[in-house]
Amino acid sequence: MSNVLSYNEGDKLIDVKLDINNYFNNNCLYIGLLRNNGEWFEPFIDLTVNIGEETKDYCAFINMNKYPELKNFLIYNRLGEFTGEVKEINGYKYHLFRFDENKLRNICPEGVDLYERNIEIVTGKRRAR
Repeated sequence: MSNVLSYNEGDKLIDVKLDINNYFNNNCLYIGLLRNNGEWFEPFIDLTVNIGEETKDYCAFINMNKYPELKNFLIYNRLGEFTGEVKEINGYKYHLFRFDENKLRNICPEGVDLYERNIEIVTGKRRAR
């Protein structure tokens, strides 16, 4: 499976890759998008948002206030699904998504391994799903 995905930026499709890790303060899932600048992939968009609240494994909040097209990107690439939970903070709504562990592992195995290793280091065990 290719680790390059398509992202609709306005009227054009661009190639992106996932950057998977953890947030330091609560060890929750971080996913960023890296954009192909023609020579290499560079940071483009933080797909997930750290609102300071712990989530279950492979769940994360998405800021669709700033990037409303992220929902379509997630669904089109079958990366995850909306859980139905929305948190509102200072007038901004953050939607909780459950990411497909197997899909993420196929696209970015080193990032998923790092994410899971960090959870084990901090907690001494896997977090409940």
